[in-house]
Amino acid sequence: MSHKLRFFKFLAAPCAMAASQCVLGVAATAHAAALTIGASVSLDANVRINNGAVRDDITIPIGVTTALSGSAVSAVDDVAATHSDGSYVQVGNQFTDPPTPFIATEVDETTQPDGDNARGLYYVEATVTPDNDGRPVLLERTLTGTATLDFIDIATAASASSDFEIGRDLVLTNTSDTTAYAFEIATGFDMSLAASADDFGSQSLAEAVFSLSFITSGYVAIDYLGSSGDSPTLDDADAGVSVANNCIVGDANYNALFEGVNCQASVSATGTGAPTEASLETVRQFLFGVILAPGSSLRLSFFQSQQTMTSYIDPSVSEVPIPASALLFLGGLGFLARSQRKAKPLFP
Repeated sequence: MSHKLRFFKFLAAPCAMAASQCVLGVAATAHAAALTIGASVSLDANVRINNGAVRDDITIPIGVTTALSGSAVSAVDDVAATHSDGSYVQVGNQFTDPPTPFIATEVDETTQPDGDNARGLYYVEATVTPDNDGRPVLLERTLTGTATLDFIDIATAASASSDFEIGRDLVLTNTSDTTAYAFEIATGFDMSLAASADDFGSQSLAEAVFSLSFITSGYVAIDYLGSSGDSPTLDDADAGVSVANNCIVGDANYNALFEGVNCQASVSATGTGAPTEASLETVRQFLFGVILAPGSSLRLSFFQSQQTMTSYIDPSVSEVPIPASALLFLGGLGFLARSQRKAKPLFP
């Protein structure tokens, strides 16, 4: 599978046990000496209006940004660890005429003196392509995120996470007094998620959302014409992993409560004392037919998001069972750091 950015596949290191064994929820005298785990998301998305050929009577303003924010966070429970307060870069402007590609990336890293580190990273690129009349007829986006723990000698606890969401609405209005227009809207994505864990107390999670919804004003007929793409490729054979993939598609005739397409995917891995990995790869394209009556409008709400998180807490320091969700631990150590630096809103 090709992506603008191909992120490395996480390989969980073997769990090296000492004389006594780490048991979930029971005090033990040793834990894995090395831990290399993480989560990653790569999501390419697009929406195209009538293959770029739009009738003159249909207006499409540059659009409204409905969501544009992200964060990268890392934390290590070690007073000797050094935290870099995020390396953030943003270039481009979607609102210029013509628009230029918008690119934003952030890296947050916490490093121990021996080089072991926790790292969160996101990268996003958004491109708007106008037609000869300056109307935006093609939106393309790339979202990638990683969260990794890379330790030769893991600390008592460590975590990393990244997230980003981006949304934009386009409004198509038929300004003709007499003519209704029929056209097509194509949309789709290329998505890859991975998560890995190893020792007891380690957990990783990757999630992605893709959505295109239609909101109508006046008389607008929307017909779902079908989809194409590869069958999802899943890796969920290891113990302690889960993979979920779900798409909802609707129009006035099919699933009438929702017009558009919404797809959500997630993979997770929980440490079992041995390397565990989960992954999902899927490519989908969807096609809708539209009839836009005179004076009517169609709002396209185009949204994507990604979230990755990974964490470790040494079960030998607690007699309380380790929760089965990384969210609980990140709600403590990881989000303690994040609370000092809330999600960064991005504005061109």
